[in-house]
Amino acid sequence: MIDTSNVGSVERAGLERLNPRQIARKLFLCEGQPVSVLDATDEQFEAFRIAARIPVSEKEEGKRWSWDNRCRAINHALKYGLKLPFVEEDSVPIPNKNNSEETPRTGL
Repeated sequence: MIDTSNVGSVERAGLERLNPRQIARKLFLCEGQPVSVLDATDEQFEAFRIAARIPVSEKEEGKRWSWDNRCRAINHALKYGLKLPFVEEDSVPIPNKNNSEETPRTGL
């Protein structure tokens, strides 16, 4: 049985919340290339939203994605336990200028 008498002991699974600075650093893949949530075009973010199955009302589908709306959509999805397909910066391959092979990033 979970001890709920101490607020710090309650598990908050599915209730993660990110602040705008944390969201700005998040990357997702768009056509195999990493794109930050902050720098993504409306079309790129909409494609990410659909792929991640972030629900929105019908009137909001395909609309322009302001920064506030992007943050709100991501936090709404996290609140309800959706696992969003973000990629870690260290795991994104970078093109090797000397040849056509890609080199994985290391802790830069």
